[in-house]
Parts: sequence; C-alpha cells; structure tokens
Amino acid sequence: KRTLEINPFYLYGSIALAQLYIDSRDPEKALDVLRSVREWHSGDSEVSLYMGLAFAFQKNSDLAVKEFQNAIRIDPDFDLPYYYTGVQYFGSNPHISRKNLKKFLGLSSDRPEKQALVFKARQLLSKL
Repeated sequence: KRTLEINPFYLYGSIALAQLYIDSRDPEKALDVLRSVREWHSGDSEVSLYMGLAFAFQKNSDLAVKEFQNAIRIDPDFDLPYYYTGVQYFGSNPHISRKNLKKFLGLSSDRPEKQALVFKARQLLSKL
C-alpha cells in the first residue's frame, strides 16, 4: 500500500494489492483498486484476470467470465484465464469448461511453476 501512496500509477503494486485483497477474501477492495487502475491503464490482461477472480469470489460468474474472456482477448497466450474460465463453467457448461481447461493445459503443462494448477485442471477434466 505504501508503494501506491508514493506512486499511485505503479501498476504492479496495484495488482499485488488487489491480489492481497482477493487472498484475504475482500473482493470489494480488490475491485476498487483494479477499477482505479483502469482509469489510467486500460487493456491489461492481469488486471482483467484479477477482476475476474474478485467477481468469482463474489459468486458473480457472468462478470467473472467476462473479465477472463477480456484477459484472453488481450493476451491469447495467458494461461490463467483459461483455467479460471474452465472452473467457472465446470458445473454449468461441460463443453466450454473442457475446452478452456485443455487450452490451459496446452499452455502450462511444461511449466514447473504451474504444476499445482495443472494437476487440478487434470482432476477437473477427469470429472467432465
């Protein structure tokens, strides 16, 4: 938070603060931070990803998916929005869920830092 007080236009500090709010189960504060970022920096896939996660924590699946799709539109090789889109559609649309989880695996399977989510994606796919 101090970094943002010194330089309120520090993108990565804003994203980190929003992530902290999401991890603390306070999606409203995360959305406030991310909306303020959009006032001076539009078109960032990570901002859309974290907005989608905040909406998902609010159980607002429609807005979550909209933000995940926006992140994909901005950066089609960004793997995380595919995973979270697959999770959002898991219970309601198995076809779309499967498509997105497979895309996530295609982008992430060989990345060591993503192995926990790769494992979860494979578990979800086995249930579809």
